[in-house]
Amino acid sequence: MDVGESFWRNKVLFNNEDPNAPLDGSTELESTEISTFLGHSTLRRPSSVELGWKNFAIERRTTLPCEKPGVELQNHFLILWDVHIAEGEIAYRDGRFAPYKKYPNTITTRHEFRPTIRSGSKHELIVGALRTDFVRGIEEELDKPPSGRFRELYGADDPELRNLLLLLLKESETGGRCGTLYAESLIVALATRLLYAGDSRGCLRMLEYLHCRRGCYGACWNVCRRI
Repeated sequence: MDVGESFWRNKVLFNNEDPNAPLDGSTELESTEISTFLGHSTLRRPSSVELGWKNFAIERRTTLPCEKPGVELQNHFLILWDVHIAEGEIAYRDGRFAPYKKYPNTITTRHEFRPTIRSGSKHELIVGALRTDFVRGIEEELDKPPSGRFRELYGADDPELRNLLLLLLKESETGGRCGTLYAESLIVALATRLLYAGDSRGCLRMLEYLHCRRGCYGACWNVCRRI
């Protein structure tokens, strides 16, 4: 199976229709990983899976009010909270619930487990999904890998992650007009920055990595220097 294939699934897999049905112009594609991660949600714009990107998918979603059971995760997820404040309750591992409030333009990340969530209203989100083995491969190439455990973000203001997600979203929603190499470079930059999430040196480490490989990622190096 191609490494990008797991992000390239037909939406009919989610409405109990025939998964082998042929695609036509009215068939909407979406990431199965993002759908599973979010639970009940709907696409707001076309998904990046239509472009066939490897190792990464990004989508605008609206999550619907309900209780979503916890789920084990096989990929890294980044949520960019959008439009309005999102409020609800989230479960701790002991089963107790605590309120949450997420503000627009802040970022939450998850990579092993998404706890049970209760939401009483719709949430507008931009969600990115990165393959775990791809992120691990980037980490193994770093000259100065991050120390300690992987840091998750909980409604953090991280301008570098936010801008990279928005650049990828723009590229997706304009039909990949800048080309595959540009998108792949941004995906590498996003994975590198994610590894240093919560580290004030994260942007510097990302630029160091891209600079060492600027022969492959020169376009992204120039873009990221201005982020």
